[in-house]
Amino acid sequence: MDEVQRAPNLFPQIKLILDKEKKKGLFYLSGSQQFKMMRNVSESLAGRLGILNLPGLSLREMYGISFREPFLPTDGYFERRMKEKADIPYPDVRNIIHRGGYPELCANPDFDWQMFYAAYVRAYIERDVRNLAQVGDEVKFIQFMTAAASCTGQLLNIAALARDIGIS
Repeated sequence: MDEVQRAPNLFPQIKLILDKEKKKGLFYLSGSQQFKMMRNVSESLAGRLGILNLPGLSLREMYGISFREPFLPTDGYFERRMKEKADIPYPDVRNIIHRGGYPELCANPDFDWQMFYAAYVRAYIERDVRNLAQVGDEVKFIQFMTAAASCTGQLLNIAALARDIGIS
């Protein structure tokens, strides 16, 4: 069932079925409003569910590479891995990093990734953050997200981050 956050009355019914049937894997639930969905799920289905966070597509998925062994830093692993690799030119790697791994962006190379992420962030702030965290100043929150993103791969210095944004 997709977009389950739109059907909160469904959760008690699912709980009744799960308690009666005592089987795993009867339901797969997904939704785009993770915080709202998880609040409903945790209230109704605590102890009865497993949560999977689905990341973006990997390079293996994007390029159809069938090698699926878990990473092990051994010579044998690297030998097997090198037999099945994608030759990706540097400009393409840069483009993939900037576009990210969302299926919509991978399937439609002409889709404007900047517009996609701007709409994503706007929806995230308007829908999830404002309701859950009571963010009053959206501009400050966007500045916070931008400053935090610029620190990727660096040691997190909360004082410097707060100073850059102008918050305590």
